[in-house]
Amino acid sequence: MFAIQNGNCFYCQKSIPENKGEVDHFIPWARYPSDLGHNFVLSCSACNNNKRDHLAAKPHYRRWLNQNLTQHKTLISNELSSVFVCESNRSLAVASWAYELAIQTGAQGWVSKGCFEPLQNYGQNNSNEFRENPKNIELNENTNNIVSFPIKAKTEVPYFSDLRIACGHFRTSEHETDEVEKITLPEKYGKLDSSKHFIARAVGDSMDGGKYPIKDGDFLLMEHITSNNAGSISNQIVAIERQDTSGDDQYLLRLVNKVRQGKYELIAQNTNYAPMNISEDMRTFARFRSLVQSLDINFRE
Repeated sequence: MFAIQNGNCFYCQKSIPENKGEVDHFIPWARYPSDLGHNFVLSCSACNNNKRDHLAAKPHYRRWLNQNLTQHKTLISNELSSVFVCESNRSLAVASWAYELAIQTGAQGWVSKGCFEPLQNYGQNNSNEFRENPKNIELNENTNNIVSFPIKAKTEVPYFSDLRIACGHFRTSEHETDEVEKITLPEKYGKLDSSKHFIARAVGDSMDGGKYPIKDGDFLLMEHITSNNAGSISNQIVAIERQDTSGDDQYLLRLVNKVRQGKYELIAQNTNYAPMNISEDMRTFARFRSLVQSLDINFRE
């Protein structure tokens, strides 16, 4: 991002000393708690602290579209896809959803420190730009509108109500694959596959810390992975599986940190829990995708 933005803050356009910038979620984490590669911008500390969980105003929105979803879309995917979800269409749909909700509630867009402007005018769609072909984004200098995407609950994924992924110490689960409910999730959670994506509950407080806490009882959207298809898991939150002495499966949610070549440790976001070395009896079970907000959960009758 430093190279893409020529060393300048995305918001105030002032020069940032190398290694002094901060990565900001353009659509704030508080509104969409998931790391999407195309949602990242480089910010100076002052702008990042002032923007906080506000949506950015129209000039910033248009610059984000141009930078991350047009000029550098492919570069961002190539550089970040091994670590983060890089689906430009998903980032675009999430942005549209977030702005449309903000418009409905009369929210204001953040311009700079202490400066906001109304978002209401963003909702006046005089153009079908992006709507017909979001894979081929072309910016029009005369376009002043937020893209309008209908948000439909269209994807069903399994919910294992008896699977508890421990946020504490390894926990034995009573998970049975034949006890499955179905949850229908809206489009904003991206392209999902019911054969590998699923929802489980977090239990415990070891991940309840840092900038993006995972709390006891949260719904977790997970992606099943194996050692053969996981790719790089360094700096990702994953569920680790092992068997106890009686042969029961145990699960634990942790951030994976690469110590040295071939050696990894499991890091808790709650500093009360010490790092844990990965041993040979552990295997990767699932990758954390995002938190699922309870208001988005639709249980099938």
